[in-house]
Amino acid sequence: MGLLKLREGMRLYCNIRPVKVCNKLISSSPLKREIIENVDIVFVRELSSGIYKSVCGKLEEEYAEDIMKYNKYEIERILNYAFKLAMKRKKKLCIVDKANVLNCSRLWRKISAQISTNYPKVNVEYQYIDAMSYLLIKEPKKFDVIVTSNLFGDILSDEAAIFSSSLGMLPSMSLNEDNNGLYEPIHGSAPSLKDKNLANPIGTILSLSMMLFNLNMTEYSAYIEKSVMNVINNGFYTSDMNVGSQKYNICGTQQFCEKVCNELTEILSKMRLING
Repeated sequence: MGLLKLREGMRLYCNIRPVKVCNKLISSSPLKREIIENVDIVFVRELSSGIYKSVCGKLEEEYAEDIMKYNKYEIERILNYAFKLAMKRKKKLCIVDKANVLNCSRLWRKISAQISTNYPKVNVEYQYIDAMSYLLIKEPKKFDVIVTSNLFGDILSDEAAIFSSSLGMLPSMSLNEDNNGLYEPIHGSAPSLKDKNLANPIGTILSLSMMLFNLNMTEYSAYIEKSVMNVINNGFYTSDMNVGSQKYNICGTQQFCEKVCNELTEILSKMRLING
């Protein structure tokens, strides 16, 4: 509930969750290499409304309700963001809903049909959430940008974490209309790991990379991402990463962070020499 109120207080409406497959970790996934190799998907999750809004719920002794609500403006702004993002990538956009059952989804489809005329170069497809849950695992390389409602976006992006071997790998950013943001890993606070030096820091570190990218500090964003990949490629992992029988070294949170910092320091030192 605290996170919901933080999002509402900051007027965050757009949650971006990228999912990229690290080649070094392909064999760590339960999915076949030919299914997930080169997967690169961005989930655009509507964050301001839908069923996760704190004012839409009620819990009594023998009754509970959660109400999904959307208005035209809320749908338009998230779809416009998704279409613009698709234009910068492969010009493919998948809109996920449940329009055969939910009135909110029917409104999403109506508005998306109107907005799509402003982006004639974007190839748009629609999938129901249940079918999408299946297709995302069966043929993920078919998808590039996926936009959906608050609840569905939360579920699908967590499902897609299996491509990267662990939920702890994935970063996210949430933006308001002024482009101010909240940057956080998608896995939540994980209170059960408090003070155990076991938490995977990669999602948090890559969230920092996303922040720098969004602030147009793209070179430094790339340096951070490269530093993380270098540590993984050198055979260092955290305990949640399903590396199976591979030869690897398990690191605690602090140790992994130190290795990333060392890699970043080396990269920056080389860049200063090159530029100096």
